[in-house]
Amino acid sequence: MGADGGAANHRLPAFLLAPGPWLWVALALGAAARGWFVLGTTGTFDVDIWAVHAWEINQKGLIAYYHGGEHIFNHPPLMGEIFSRLYVVAAKTGIPFAVFLRAPFALLDLGTGVLITLLLRDDPRRFLYCAAYWLLPLAIVFSSYHGNTDSALAFFLLGAVILVVRDRPALAGAVLGLGLWIKFPAVLAVPALAFALPSWRDRIRFGAGAFGVGIASYLPAMAHDAMAVIDSVFLYPGLQIQTPAGLKVWGPQLFYPDPTALPEMLRPAFTWTVRQVYLANTWICVTAIAFVAWSRRDARGALAVAGSVGASFVVFHGLTNFWAWQYLAWALPLWLVAGARFALPALVLATVYVYGLDAWLTGSLALDGAWDFQGKPHWPAWLLRSRDLAYHFFGVSALFLILRDGRRGWVRRT
Repeated sequence: MGADGGAANHRLPAFLLAPGPWLWVALALGAAARGWFVLGTTGTFDVDIWAVHAWEINQKGLIAYYHGGEHIFNHPPLMGEIFSRLYVVAAKTGIPFAVFLRAPFALLDLGTGVLITLLLRDDPRRFLYCAAYWLLPLAIVFSSYHGNTDSALAFFLLGAVILVVRDRPALAGAVLGLGLWIKFPAVLAVPALAFALPSWRDRIRFGAGAFGVGIASYLPAMAHDAMAVIDSVFLYPGLQIQTPAGLKVWGPQLFYPDPTALPEMLRPAFTWTVRQVYLANTWICVTAIAFVAWSRRDARGALAVAGSVGASFVVFHGLTNFWAWQYLAWALPLWLVAGARFALPALVLATVYVYGLDAWLTGSLALDGAWDFQGKPHWPAWLLRSRDLAYHFFGVSALFLILRDGRRGWVRRT
């Protein structure tokens, strides 16, 4: 993953290379779209799940809810505490809880756009990239419609990348640690960011900053019941989401053969192998991510480091069977600046799948209907094809990165 060369600048109109009315119009349009989704829609089932989380935490307490409730609670303690309080504010004010849940992340998305300009401070196209992210349909729906915290990771990942490039390892670790307060999968960026630093001294400073800040918001809850937090947050494996009709939403499992179609003598071995892959899925992903990060250890510069972090999440998306749509938000701006050969197919295919699914489930291009996942268990052929194409792209990209970067990394080693 790498950005297109600056030679493309001459093909752009000059006014797009500096702030001007076009940028303010873009910002206004992106803000209006986010405002519509926050105020005018009910969101996905994540909104309802978060409302249950908040209610149960208020009723029984955070630690008790980690031990079990109506839904699995796998979020960091701080998020549970904040949204349980916002749930009370919503009840007292009459403002829908969905607004309090989504508005902060819609606003934070503007900060992500600003960080893109800082990442690309030497690129004349930086404001164009900022506007492109702000208007990106995936960025809009993830931050202001879906109703989860995942889009915040992009902000903290970008901040950490910028600080690594500017040789501020301890501060970069601290910023990544703040991301761990929001969503634990920020930890997937650790290998790429650590290997991007030039010395073990800097890596230790980075690790100390990430661990020291990251663990801070967990300590009060862990002081009450450390194992409940560890099991629920740190060891959470993800979910194999499927429709009530058994349609799977992502992962290599989409293309596993039907065991009943195999010769009877092969079925036990196949079933055992699939089970082992599921059990080892986290370690498969983490090992591959660390390997790709190591292979790209000589990558320096803003786009190179951003590409390494973005590649880590491509590998995750390509290999995991435990996945939800909003996970694509984690590294979205890093893919946007990765160059057209990756960015265009990745963003087009993911948009067609995610936005297409949302529109079909709600029965509305404006997404203002109910997100009826349970009531529409059988997906149309075009949606199944869009799912398959999106996963194929990330799966093939993951294998390509592992093989290409692994070969390059091994050549440098020898």
